[in-house]
Amino acid sequence: MSKSFSEDPMFQQALAFAKSPVTRRTVLAGAGATSIAAFLAACAKPGGSSTKTLTPATDVSATEKVVTWDNWPYYIDGESDQSFPTIKAFEAQTGIKVTYNINVDDNNSYFARVKNQLMAGKDTGADTMCLTDWMISRLITNGYVQPLDYANMPNVTANLDPAFDGAAGHFGDFDPGRKFSLPWKGIIAAIGYHKVNYKKLTGKDAPTSVADLWAPE
Repeated sequence: MSKSFSEDPMFQQALAFAKSPVTRRTVLAGAGATSIAAFLAACAKPGGSSTKTLTPATDVSATEKVVTWDNWPYYIDGESDQSFPTIKAFEAQTGIKVTYNINVDDNNSYFARVKNQLMAGKDTGADTMCLTDWMISRLITNGYVQPLDYANMPNVTANLDPAFDGAAGHFGDFDPGRKFSLPWKGIIAAIGYHKVNYKKLTGKDAPTSVADLWAPE
């Protein structure tokens, strides 16, 4: 039987976030790690046991200049007309060919499609995928992802926002040191209000907490 809505991890994250003071920093920190790119292990040790010890896939990036990426809809520019300017620029600068697949419609349904391959240590068809942090935590815990090589990622060390470098959210620190995952998309929610009317009705210059949103005024 599936969990109730109140037990859903995304609901729990939203509930915990709603109970915290609303500031620009907490908005960024609370919603920033919504989607993570996880790099997969694709080979398993031979054996007849039901639980296999997975080993990292052989790194062939020096000879095979290709990468297959599974992502959510509307998570990159140029999707509407399939122009993908960011991907095209990346290909031009690196010489790496990108196969970009809009294959993720839901964390659970995507995991259901690839879990058998992951459990068997088989290729899922994607080199990297974007999933929500709680699902990435599951992949890490089960040993389905391999460590990142930061020596080959100077742009990450130079540009990763400190708000996202700890992989810590309302579910705890699921990837200390970002050994296995990186953020792709930081999603920000914004609330607009009429400054003059808000001041007139409440006497305050601006809302400072979620509770202020439910004030009778």
